[in-house]
Amino acid sequence: YYCQSLRLHILHDQACRIRNRSSKQKHLYLSSYIPCKSLSIEYWKEHNLNGFNNQQKKAITNEKTRDIGITILCDDDGKFQISHWPPLPIEDSVAILDILERPTFTMEEILSRTIYARCQRRFEELKETILSTTSANIEIDPLIPALKCELLPDSTSEEALFISISPFSGLYKVTSYMETRYSQQIEYALNRDQGTLIDAINLFKIWLIQQRIPSLLAHLNCHIYTRIPSLNPKHELISPFVNNGIYIELIHHEGYYI
Repeated sequence: YYCQSLRLHILHDQACRIRNRSSKQKHLYLSSYIPCKSLSIEYWKEHNLNGFNNQQKKAITNEKTRDIGITILCDDDGKFQISHWPPLPIEDSVAILDILERPTFTMEEILSRTIYARCQRRFEELKETILSTTSANIEIDPLIPALKCELLPDSTSEEALFISISPFSGLYKVTSYMETRYSQQIEYALNRDQGTLIDAINLFKIWLIQQRIPSLLAHLNCHIYTRIPSLNPKHELISPFVNNGIYIELIHHEGYYI
């Protein structure tokens, strides 16, 4: 029992060092430490506080509300137990508990495995959310880790959308090799307003389709526009009637658009 209590103290000391290592660890919070008994750690504080104004964030922080974290307990038999809030699936909890049963382990190992498991669960939930409203080929890449979204049939690697999660803050990061405007909208929706997520994804899909049209119609004698051109000599483009349109002008029928 004394040895386990000492190991719990070492874990607490390691957690403090991780917390003070760099500014990236500001989202890690040591909420409770009872010598010989328990150690509680919260993580992803910025992710937890999204959607609240500054005054609400301050109140929540002062109240030390626990949203996402772990508690390591040293029971009367001198054995470690670990609980997660919110709970993780059994297979993840067992895998993390196995770390505590090794002869040697570190707090960094526990946190890394815990956050990895939490990311996987969030990827699965996000995958279900996207597939519930739009057709897509979505897979979880466990090596990055990231959610790879192919929103169009036969998507190329450049057309794929990659959604990752910062292990420090828990915030989503969206990457596209082809553009940044719509991927930034999707990232904002994921982190700030998920009610607009599907609209942001659909706009990105429409943009991808617009990029495919020129090559698909290259064999036709036509001009392709995403905005109706004006009639001035410079043939400048005016403001679009809609943001999700493709206009095809046949060469032999100028001024007529499909």
